[in-house]
This record gives sequence, structure tokens and C-alpha cells, in this order.
Amino acid sequence: RNPMKPNTNFTLTVNDISHIEKALYTRLAELSGLCQTPSTAKKILELSEETSQIYNLLGRIHNQKVWYRPEMDVYIGG
Repeated sequence: RNPMKPNTNFTLTVNDISHIEKALYTRLAELSGLCQTPSTAKKILELSEETSQIYNLLGRIHNQKVWYRPEMDVYIGG
């Protein structure tokens, strides 16, 4: 048994999160290149699982961002 408990209180800066996002996108690019080479079905499944986990994490990071919307003006997205 591991006597240590995981730290659940993180103090990451916006810049830290940006670096994490960039690293995840870089890994996705690597995985997409690996999927184009001949491989076993097991390896493709492993790559698919990792890709799914990365997209899930990127989605959770995206959903925690606070997006700017003007309070007084009409908001025009785009």
C-alpha cells in the first residue's frame, strides 16, 4: 500500500495551464503520426485510449476557462 495521499489542491498559473495544453496538443500530433504506421491492433487500441484521455482532459481545461463577454455592449461571437 502507498501511505501517501495525492495532493488535490493545485496552484497552477494561467501560463502553467497554457504549457500543459501545448504539451497535450504536441502529444496528440505524435499519436496521429504513430497511427499512420503499420501496427498491431493492440497498439492502435492503446493509442486510441491515450488520445481519448487527452481529448477528455483538454475538454475539462477548456470548460474551466472564463470567457470574456462585455457587460454593457451586445456580444458578437466569432
